[in-house]
Amino acid sequence: LNSVVGAPVPEDLAEALFNGFDTSATGKVTVHQFVCGLAVLRHGTPEEKLRLLFAVYDADRDQLLSETDLQRFAKALGDSRTATRERAVDDALHALSAAGPSMNFKRFSEWAHEHIDSPLVTWLYDIEQRLAEELDERPCPRRDMGIRTVSTLGPLGAAARNPSTASSASGVSSSSAAAAASQPPPRAATVAIGGSSASTCRRPPDSAEEVRILVRETGVEDSALVLELRAAWRALTSESRFGVLDPATFKKALPSAPESLRGRFFDALDLSSSGTIAMAEWVQGLGVCMVGSSEARRALSFRLFSEGAFVAPPAAEELRRFAGAAGSIFEELESSVYAKEDRSGTHGGSGSVDRGGPAEAIARALGRLARIDLRLPPRHRSEEREIIGCLNAPFDPEKPGKKDEVWHLVSARWWDKWFDSTKPEANPTEVPSIDNSALVDHGSLRVGLCDRSDYRVITPGAWRALYAWYGGPGPPLARKVIEIDGRRELEMYPLRLHVSRTDLDGNALLLDRTLEVSCAELLQTVREKACALHGIKVPVTILHRSDDYMDWAEDDESETLHALGFINGHSVLLRLEGTALSPSATGANPTCTDTRLKAAVGLSNLGNTCYMNSSLQCLMHSPLLAEYFKEEYLYDLNTEGQWGSGGRLAVAFSELLADLASARERGSRFIEPRVFERVFKELMREFSGWEQQDAQEFLSVLLSGLGEDVNRVKEKPYVELKDSDGRPDPEVAREAWSAHCRRELSAVTALFSGQMKSALRCVACGRETTTFDPFSSLQVPLPEQTFRWVTCTLLRTPRAGVVQHATRLSVRVPKHGRVSDLAQAVAVAAGLAVAEVVVTEVADGYVFRLLRQSTLLSTLRDDFRPTLFHLPPLHSSSPSASSTASSPQPSGGGGGGGGLLVEASP
Repeated sequence: LNSVVGAPVPEDLAEALFNGFDTSATGKVTVHQFVCGLAVLRHGTPEEKLRLLFAVYDADRDQLLSETDLQRFAKALGDSRTATRERAVDDALHALSAAGPSMNFKRFSEWAHEHIDSPLVTWLYDIEQRLAEELDERPCPRRDMGIRTVSTLGPLGAAARNPSTASSASGVSSSSAAAAASQPPPRAATVAIGGSSASTCRRPPDSAEEVRILVRETGVEDSALVLELRAAWRALTSESRFGVLDPATFKKALPSAPESLRGRFFDALDLSSSGTIAMAEWVQGLGVCMVGSSEARRALSFRLFSEGAFVAPPAAEELRRFAGAAGSIFEELESSVYAKEDRSGTHGGSGSVDRGGPAEAIARALGRLARIDLRLPPRHRSEEREIIGCLNAPFDPEKPGKKDEVWHLVSARWWDKWFDSTKPEANPTEVPSIDNSALVDHGSLRVGLCDRSDYRVITPGAWRALYAWYGGPGPPLARKVIEIDGRRELEMYPLRLHVSRTDLDGNALLLDRTLEVSCAELLQTVREKACALHGIKVPVTILHRSDDYMDWAEDDESETLHALGFINGHSVLLRLEGTALSPSATGANPTCTDTRLKAAVGLSNLGNTCYMNSSLQCLMHSPLLAEYFKEEYLYDLNTEGQWGSGGRLAVAFSELLADLASARERGSRFIEPRVFERVFKELMREFSGWEQQDAQEFLSVLLSGLGEDVNRVKEKPYVELKDSDGRPDPEVAREAWSAHCRRELSAVTALFSGQMKSALRCVACGRETTTFDPFSSLQVPLPEQTFRWVTCTLLRTPRAGVVQHATRLSVRVPKHGRVSDLAQAVAVAAGLAVAEVVVTEVADGYVFRLLRQSTLLSTLRDDFRPTLFHLPPLHSSSPSASSTASSPQPSGGGGGGGGLLVEASP
């Protein structure tokens, strides 16, 4: 604070301000809190500043001020001050104490308004004033009310003393001027000397008081217009580098005025000759132009061109020229003599102005230009209709005007509403904002529109005025007059060309850009605009073709597009000089032609990242996507969209592709995608950690993030879809896809998007509604197998006459079959009879259970390993049949490979 205000601030007060700024009581002041605090000090309303004072004094933050809270600041306010100052502080404390032991903000505010000059209040305004002088050298708001002394305002100051002078200077009545002069002087006065001011006030007046002062000082009795002009002045000075309305800021305020006339207008408004325009000067000058009397307008026009009491011949000639220009714009001036020679010879041949209609018309024209540039609609619809009638001109399709003349299209429905509402006998109705959306489709003018029924053709001046006063989504539809084969016409449908470029290897980059040009343009001009569109600053050769299956052609650049046969949707290719087109750019299907890309490079597993690696490998080996993210994506990188990552994910994916290409060149077998993984997990918190994730979900999230980072749509509009209502599916699908592309327009959307048709039919009324929803990944169930493989062990008894007693088999059985099917498959594989095979479940060397032939296989576990026994008939000729049957051994027993005889039916 000491470094800013240029004077020592007591430590207690500085600490109090710090605590007042620190609203969150964290012991630290954030940038936001600091800016808000300075804003309250610098530009806050009286109530906001009192609240800041209350927060400063309320140290314990209990919303109540006590004597203890205030005593803390009394010493700081009295230190290094005079005895009078100390007594004033003591008196203020005594007055506060008499109000009660504690007070809330309401009572404190009432006390502050009654004791506005108390040291407990004025110290904050002292700091505010020093901030205004040292921080940005701008006068504080309470000094910017246009309150000037008589000596510095010239005619305005004289108006305060002489009502008759006021009536001649600003066009107000003598009674109004006398009433204004009889008003008592305001409590707070400001003296302006050379553009600077020294204030003696302690608090800023409210808006009503400021408006009353401006009305009284300027003579502009329309308080609503005064409010608008005051707001415009404040907006301009807030954007000014030095916080004043200087010539540079004045140029931005009135860009439509001619350059030399703008300079004269600035000098005419700067009554104090300070090089800046104060608020009162601004309000008075523009008020005269807009609503002033004829005499006041003529006086202002005289000041525009006079040098003293006369207008010199060069200035008179310039006045004639500007009067003619005003006439060409508003079609309301008549030719007449504007200056005549002074034949008396007293003033050395200088001219005097005939203060007739033309001089007044210049001031009126400036007022109308100011209404348009400052977006201040006229108070009365009749005046608005008059201005638009002067600016507009009838359009004749047979005689559209001069070559390259520009016209604007506006919705006929909106124009009819505006036209009806501005009729003299019409009732005042609200006119909506300008909406031309019904005239366009995908950014282009709809085909089949008719003049007067669908749109109206108006001049650029009329469009600029209407758009300034009504605003709206538009969009502006400017159309130019062209000359084709000796015939002039208004070009309603300019050509939309698809412009692409090649890289250094001659490969055509994936995405093209759309360029809208006139068919009367030269091919050379198209090349220059296309290079600017792609940011190319090296020599190129422009090629074109009308169909993807045609070869690229090179033509004479001095010919027009109409002569070369260009059509809407024509393709243009910018080939860098010194390169040859690759096979992929000549029209063949884009495939991977680099043999190095055939080398396999893997992605290292960083800990349960197989889901990520598999999805990345799929995307990185998609030729179109990989080619796009090499370089072309930078032209579409969306760093400002609120839905994406600000381009971080797209850049990380592009760098991963570059690492993959570098690994192929080095002959590496794998790379580690650590950077990409870190960026992705920072953006998508649901994938953080080391847990296993779903690959399909990862792929869906990744495609969505990449699409948003290269989305050409910065602000997504709300699109309401219509019901199908029995319309053909192709029409409904095109409408849904068009709505989708208004929100999602990127290379990722073009490559990985489709439409899913859904039909909903009401069983009661039979009505059917069809929708087409976009999707980027489609979940399709895998074909279900009708069989399963079962691994089992077959044990044969010794009487079977085989050496190997145990055999492991894997057999194919029906998935929803039964145990009998398993026995059948094993019997066929082993060459046995089905009746001789028994299916069991063995656990820990013992038969746990026998499985019935009717048991469903679906009830068994997938890893179930049954054991099957071959039991031949007992009359089998085996020498050991009797011994085996008399002493059965458990399966899995040791030695001799004894079997198990089970005499039971299957």
